[in-house]
Amino acid sequence: MLKQNPFSFYDFLGYFIPGAFFVYFIIFFFGREISFCSEPNPNISDKIAGFHEAIFVIISYTSGHILSFVSSITIERLSIWRFGYPSEYLLGTNNKQCGFFKNKYKFKNTSYFYSTLRFLVAWVLLLPLTLLDNVLGYQLGYQNLYAKELDPKFVGILKNEINDLLGKDTVEDGDDGGHDFLRRIYHYAVEKCPNHLPKMQNYVALYGFLRSICFIFLLVFWFIFGEVIRSPDTNGILLVLFLILLIYLSYLAFLKFYRRFSLEALMAFHVNRIFQSEK
Repeated sequence: MLKQNPFSFYDFLGYFIPGAFFVYFIIFFFGREISFCSEPNPNISDKIAGFHEAIFVIISYTSGHILSFVSSITIERLSIWRFGYPSEYLLGTNNKQCGFFKNKYKFKNTSYFYSTLRFLVAWVLLLPLTLLDNVLGYQLGYQNLYAKELDPKFVGILKNEINDLLGKDTVEDGDDGGHDFLRRIYHYAVEKCPNHLPKMQNYVALYGFLRSICFIFLLVFWFIFGEVIRSPDTNGILLVLFLILLIYLSYLAFLKFYRRFSLEALMAFHVNRIFQSEK
C-alpha cells in the first residue's frame, strides 16, 4: 500500500516555494519606491524578518495554491491552445488542428465567449509569452524541440494498446472527446505500475512549480513594464527584456516536464501491457 505524507514534495515545490517567492516580491516591490538606479530601502529586510514564521508559511502556502490555479487556467491553457495536450501531440493526433486562433475543444453555445476569453488571456495577459512563442516556436519551428511526436512505429503500438484496453477508437485523429484518455492511463499506471509512481509525481511537482514560476515572472514583468512606461529608464528596459527571457525559458521548462509526465504514464502503461502479454 502506498503511503502519502501529509506535506508532500508537490506541496513544497508546487505551492510553498512559488508562494514564498511571490510574497517576497510583493514585499520587495511595494515596500519601497520603485527606482532602478537606487538602492533598495533598508526597511525591506526588517519587514521580511518581521513576519512570524508560521504566518509566513501559511501566507506562502495559500498564495502558492492560488498561483497554481491561476497559472493552470492561463499558462497551461495557453500550451493546450497552442499544441494540444502532451498525450495528443506525443501520439500525433492533433498537430494540424491546434493553434492560437483554432478551437478544437468547443463548448455548446459558448464559442464566442470562449474565443473572446482566449484572446484576452493569450494576447493581453500573456502577451510577451505569446509573442515570443509565436516567433521562436511557430515561425522558426522551435516547437519541434518541445512538442515532438514519438516514433511513428511506437505511436502505432501505443494506439493499439490503448484502444484495446479502453475501447475501440479511444485514440483517434480529430476525436474531440479522446483527449482525456490520459487520465485513465495515468490511474491505470498508478494501480498497476507503482515503481513508476515516484517519477510521475516528481514530474507533476516540477511542471506545477515551473508553471507557477512562469506566471510570477509574468506578473513582475507587467509591474516593471508599467514603471518603465511611467518613468523610462535604461536599467528598467533591460530588466523588462530579461524578464521576457525568463518567462519564455520557464515556460519551455514547464512544457518539458509536462511532456515527460505524459510520456512516463504512457511508458508505464506500455511496459505493463508487455508483461501481461508475456504471462
